[in-house]
Amino acid sequence: MAVSESAAKQTEIHRADTYEALRDDILYFRRTPGEPLSENRLAAQYGISRTPVRDAVAKLASEGLVEVFPQRGSAVSRISPKRVREFVFMRRVLETAVMERAAACFGPEDARRFEESVERQRQMFAASDGQAVLEEEAGMYRTVYERCGFEGIWDSYRLLQGDTQRVLYLTVSYFSYRRAPEQMYGFEMRLTAHRQLLDALSGHDAAAAVRMTDEWSERTLRDMEMLSSTFPHYFTQP
Repeated sequence: MAVSESAAKQTEIHRADTYEALRDDILYFRRTPGEPLSENRLAAQYGISRTPVRDAVAKLASEGLVEVFPQRGSAVSRISPKRVREFVFMRRVLETAVMERAAACFGPEDARRFEESVERQRQMFAASDGQAVLEEEAGMYRTVYERCGFEGIWDSYRLLQGDTQRVLYLTVSYFSYRRAPEQMYGFEMRLTAHRQLLDALSGHDAAAAVRMTDEWSERTLRDMEMLSSTFPHYFTQP
């Protein structure tokens, strides 16, 4: 009985690890939109059986990150502008309430953690580590949600934000000063926006915090339009 339970637990760990590994590969463009996914090849690359790969592919398909073609296999899905717009709209609506509550209770310790996170993002960007930048940024925002008891809302975003996360990664990569020096200002604007939000929350200015959220939404949609023109092969077409 103990052996059976241990084996079952190990199987669950393998499934979770495979799902997270494949998800990260897709979100951070180690597997690009439209790329075919072979269960046999993935199993060999991850050093596991096909079963956890098949489970991971099915779960990612339910999140819109993988497209399954009956009798033909599967592929990394292309970014859907419609899904991005829907997610941005949802977050914009919910974040109004979140920022109003966060502004009311934001304290010096919250401000210190927020400022430290912004500085880490700068260092990560300087090291051209776009994945680390976005993961740090997500952690920074999650602490704001935790502060007002809404961490469950933030966690629920994870299942819906795949396409938006890919847009953000493309944005960070495209604005990298190592690839396009003239666009470095784009990332500086991103850090400035974080600091403006910090000022609003520290000053208990809910209206300013909500305004910053609205500007984040508009900027994300503008970036998506620019990126879909620059990388049309990564996006679904209207």
